[in-house]
Amino acid sequence: MEHQVKHFLLFYEADGDYAVRRTPFRAAHLAHARAAKERGELVLAGGLADPVDGSVLLFRGETDAAARRFAEA
Repeated sequence: MEHQVKHFLLFYEADGDYAVRRTPFRAAHLAHARAAKERGELVLAGGLADPVDGSVLLFRGETDAAARRFAEA
């Protein structure tokens, strides 16, 4: 059977003061994202800018396990 890689989107939704409240967690979040990228799980990620109300991350894998692990960490 052919090996299939799928893609999974993880959306973070936030409210108006999201940009301020994320500051204490940003370095750890970015390190976590870089590690997922190095493992080949994370394809791309970024904040939603107009308005600043969340972010989206694109994962790849046979299942949604990598995206779920990221969200639960």
